[in-house]
Amino acid sequence: MQARRRLRCALVLALTAIGCSSPERPVAQSSEAAPIVEATASAAPEAPKPDPARLVDVTYHPANDSWEVQWRFSEPAAKILFDRRKSAKRNGVWTAGEGLRWVVEGSNELLVPIDAKPTKVFSARFATNDEQLGRSPPQNIRFTDGGRLLFTSQLGVHAIACENNGRCDRRDVGGARVWRFHTDTDWSLRVLGSAAKGQLEWAEPAGDLRGTYLYVGKLDPVANDGVRFLVDPAIPTWLADETKRRVPALLKFYAEKTAIKPDFEPMVFVSRSRTGEAIGDVNGRVLPGLLQLEAIGQKWDTASGQLKGQWFELVAHESFHLWNAQLARRDENAANEWLSEGSAVYAGSEALLSEGLVDQKSNDRHIVSSSNRCMANLKGPIFDEGAAASFYSCGAVVQFLIDRKLAKSGGAFGLLAATFAQAKTRGSYCTKDYLALLEERAADPVFVRDLRTWIEKGFAEDRAVFLQRMLKGAGLSTSIIPPKKGTNDAPTLRLD
Repeated sequence: MQARRRLRCALVLALTAIGCSSPERPVAQSSEAAPIVEATASAAPEAPKPDPARLVDVTYHPANDSWEVQWRFSEPAAKILFDRRKSAKRNGVWTAGEGLRWVVEGSNELLVPIDAKPTKVFSARFATNDEQLGRSPPQNIRFTDGGRLLFTSQLGVHAIACENNGRCDRRDVGGARVWRFHTDTDWSLRVLGSAAKGQLEWAEPAGDLRGTYLYVGKLDPVANDGVRFLVDPAIPTWLADETKRRVPALLKFYAEKTAIKPDFEPMVFVSRSRTGEAIGDVNGRVLPGLLQLEAIGQKWDTASGQLKGQWFELVAHESFHLWNAQLARRDENAANEWLSEGSAVYAGSEALLSEGLVDQKSNDRHIVSSSNRCMANLKGPIFDEGAAASFYSCGAVVQFLIDRKLAKSGGAFGLLAATFAQAKTRGSYCTKDYLALLEERAADPVFVRDLRTWIEKGFAEDRAVFLQRMLKGAGLSTSIIPPKKGTNDAPTLRLD
């Protein structure tokens, strides 16, 4: 979702058993649950509110581009454990608050009182940091005018209480968490549908630990066709206009294809970075209620057909994640990511075709290219967190094959729509649900068996022969090109 992507072609671009780990879960509130309320610096101050049972108090200091955070609990805690535990490295770049120290236990970073006495208040401070570690969104996104985004999930914690016998447990599981944000009185704060100047309170949906982006800065969003845009001043006019035109059109396209309309007004953050470098790269991700898009490098200063195609592909891919990651919640097991990423690649390809930005022949070449990347990178099953490098390529090929097989019954979009509709009642969807629906719809048990084996166990036969056979069944004729002698390269397919 957040990996950098380049144009696909020179023209426009150029587990043994699969199960759902948590089929029932709280449903996130609509991002428009709270109306936009603008407060001014001159407004009369409200009476102090009592602290909730779980409070995260965050202050941004524009003068030195730094942050302070306090976590307050109604009962004393022995330590706090962060929601996001992989690749965070907080203990190396954050400064623990007075009387606290960092402790690392396996992949867990914890803040612990130095005197070992439980406390109701924990704190830390850190500088703005836009480094991306692993696949998680970066802690911050910088806007060139000084504005910042803060990924709230990097600050989410749970209180840990310990008994005299040494047993420690989380004591705040499922409890509501309230955030209070502070900054200079002439700076705006925005979280989803809430906005104010200087100070803002946000009640995080109970049980939803995905987090979102807080915006702090001086920009105001611009609304267009049911979408709000907050655009970095360094974004060229042509690219800002392209974004404001493309996003609403894509949302309508996907709503029509899936028969599911967004029940919220999305926010789109568009930022610019590394403007002094002679590159033209992109980055993007989706969090509840929003898209975050980034134009990287100097080449974006001047419009071109190649750059427009590259940007459209990014926007199309990320926009579909509003469907397969928000309107329908994917199961938390990371192995299911092949389904959300693969379907987003497929949906983006369909959008490119619909807009005439690629022709069918170019799209066929893209499918064969994805097949080659899948052959080269996949080392086991697709349904495996270790197959992350293959989620995009293998997942896109799976969607293409299904689309052709179910051409008379709604194609891949029809199957995805049924999966999402089912998830609305069950709380989430996973690979098991998806394959069960495929089995119901496909009139070809051999096809379903072969696809299921590939997803669950990996290639069951020579990978080039397997993919050549599957693509032929989908109407694509290819030739197998053997690797060069003396190399360990995988064979490749070439479109006939």
